Amino acid sequence: DRLSVIARWDNISIEWVGGKTEQVTAIVLAFVQEAQALRELHQERRELLLAELSRPEISRESIQTLRAQELASIDALSQKLADAVVDAASILTPEQRARLVEYAEEMHGRHGH
Repeated sequence: DRLSVIARWDNISIEWVGGKTEQVTAIVLAFVQEAQALRELHQERRELLLAELSRPEISRESIQTLRAQELASIDALSQKLADAVVDAASILTPEQRARLVEYAEEMHGRHGH
């Protein structure tokens, strides 16, 4: 399924995780599931924003409430990502983390960032 594909880390060979694939995959999948839940909240808020903008009179308070909720969600997701990165990195050896950094740098270059 889609989550498993995301958790496979593109074309990284399993050998670099040295038997730790299941642990790292579980961390990645947990983060992806949480991110998807927040995405659904984002979509709901988008609909609420569009509904608010469609009203004859727009409530600044409602718009500001939606904005604050979005910022809180983004902050929560950022914290969860940082936790997932640290959790996954703590499972790996320094050599495995170095390979992951190399891979990330390669991917970064491929996408023109």
